[in-house]
Amino acid sequence: MTRVKICGLTRPQDVECAVEAGASAIGFVFEPTSPRFILNAERSEDALNVPTGYLMRVAVFGHYPLRESAGLDMSKYVSLLAKCNAVQALNEPPLFHGKKFLVIRMPANTYPKFSDVDGIVIDAFDPVALGGTGKTVDWSVAADFVKDCKLPVILAGGLTPDNVGEAIRSVRPYGVDVSSGVESSPGVKDHGKVRAFIQAALEAHRSP
Repeated sequence: MTRVKICGLTRPQDVECAVEAGASAIGFVFEPTSPRFILNAERSEDALNVPTGYLMRVAVFGHYPLRESAGLDMSKYVSLLAKCNAVQALNEPPLFHGKKFLVIRMPANTYPKFSDVDGIVIDAFDPVALGGTGKTVDWSVAADFVKDCKLPVILAGGLTPDNVGEAIRSVRPYGVDVSSGVESSPGVKDHGKVRAFIQAALEAHRSP
């Protein structure tokens, strides 16, 4: 089954929707430059406290750990991070207690070397934003990467309920990752789109 991660969650009702709709993982953004930065969310503690069973809870960074702590409530940061059992970043995340995922942004002249990660996330390159841009990866390039990579590969970048099926059939990734493609505004999920995205991913996995 193709795994589905709903990312950029900031509200408890959106976490509940993702869980009920059948997501395999949920993501919370710990990158301060993102409009989905969880420490700025009004109900961040409530969002992280929603019971999710054994669902993977991913802390999403630009670079891990945070390099700039000025102005942040670090006790809150540590408390929220401790509720996650996986981390995703642009560098190999050191010293983390759970699963570790390296983000590779395409296209790129060279790709970072990796040795101590559990999976790779392919996302679209943007000269300013580190993620959540809605830009689509070249699926033919991504498909070649999946064939050559020995680790699980998660496809991100510009996915929506309308194109995720084609993306899965073209790339055949281990999983797909969506944020802006199921939102009404940054950090606010459209529950109908969340359900439609997960359903489309499941149907695509069953098709030849």
